[in-house]
Amino acid sequence: PQQYVGSPVLDVYIVETPVQDSSVDRRYISNEEFHCNDRVCQFWKADELSSFVRVPFGSSDVVVPSGSHTYLSRSYGDDW
Repeated sequence: PQQYVGSPVLDVYIVETPVQDSSVDRRYISNEEFHCNDRVCQFWKADELSSFVRVPFGSSDVVVPSGSHTYLSRSYGDDW
């Protein structure tokens, strides 16, 4: 079960890795109902996951996909 442990908070979800074709869109395989249901279906475009960058997070850094800004804006709008 998820528990609140402080601030800032970081959620980690697993995205599928296509075996045959790395150019296809990728969907979440963890918490699938949350990410793809009757109301919404969120996915990552292949180029958004092609590389990773370090970004500040609290008092340290985390590694995120280089296309995370594009993904978040597409999924949640420009005010995420």
